[in-house]
Amino acid sequence: MIDDIRTLGRAAATRHAALPKAARRALHVAKRLHFLSSYGPGLWRQAAAKAPAVPSGERLRQLLAGFDPLEAGWYVQARGHVGGCVSNLHREEYLKGVNGQFGHVLDNKYLFALVAEQLGIPHPRLFGLARDGRWRWLDGGREALERDLANGGRVVLKPNLGKKGSEVSIIRDMGAFERGGRGEMIATAFVQQAGYAGAIHAGSLNTIRLLTIRPGADQDAFVAAAMHRFGAAATGPVDNFSAGGLVAEVDLNSGELSSAARIGPGNLLQFGPDHPDSGVCIEGVHVPWWDEAKALVLRLCDMLPQLDYVGWDVAITEQGPVVIEGNSHPSLRFFQLYRSLLSDPRVAAFLAARAIEVPRSS
Repeated sequence: MIDDIRTLGRAAATRHAALPKAARRALHVAKRLHFLSSYGPGLWRQAAAKAPAVPSGERLRQLLAGFDPLEAGWYVQARGHVGGCVSNLHREEYLKGVNGQFGHVLDNKYLFALVAEQLGIPHPRLFGLARDGRWRWLDGGREALERDLANGGRVVLKPNLGKKGSEVSIIRDMGAFERGGRGEMIATAFVQQAGYAGAIHAGSLNTIRLLTIRPGADQDAFVAAAMHRFGAAATGPVDNFSAGGLVAEVDLNSGELSSAARIGPGNLLQFGPDHPDSGVCIEGVHVPWWDEAKALVLRLCDMLPQLDYVGWDVAITEQGPVVIEGNSHPSLRFFQLYRSLLSDPRVAAFLAARAIEVPRSS
């Protein structure tokens, strides 16, 4: 029955502007029921395991409001309430699939690398794709990869359809490519990040996630928010916040970094000016090539006008910004550690146009 409700809800969402108020309300109820049945049990178990000190009544209240109780806990710690935040219900029931079939261009890293090359977008060189251990090399790809390794370089090996930095490894010899493996993997050139990022944490490629939104087909996209991610001792070669990394908000005008945030034991939100492993200051650092990084993702939005809602991962090198990948269903959790996204009226209008009942900011 829930699947039937979801199907009806999706169909109705495309015509929500013409629906009477009662029908729109029914649509919201259907989506809330689907969210609770599909995501509720898992979110409840995760919250109980990671934040056992939080009363079960509070966890239930946040879940019924459409939030992952763990994320809601961060927002409450940061601002005292969850008002004005895009909820998990919003993200999973309304924002998933916003880009339609064109989102596959971002979900498939191999395809996106080919598109970026065709469009002349700075991107790590793609050497080849493996399916269940059999490599398909691009023209000159294997030779270029072997040259990089022979000269002491490194190559990045990662799942073609992977998320959250899972199974990413840094390769220094050809053995990994000869041994094969399971699933689809891609091999790309290693990106040497700029000095400021390496000084803060050298063990990972520390990228910036820029959230772009196109309010309407006849309007230009804008950068709604940006967060600089940093790896830590626990994250290995990736900088993912969900793996234990840190984030700092990037001032959209100046490129200056805020204090850094991470999640400690018991779901405790922790802020600090320095990286806890290196001791290097994060707060107040100005990201080089910042205007160029914003211009780069907006150029991509112009070239791919079917993509209305994207989280772009950009690395800063000494030569300028490089787009690592795009995410058609980006996590919004760390953006809202510093401010609620719905405090920006342009973001609120974008969500409201998709039949979302935008909550008040307090």
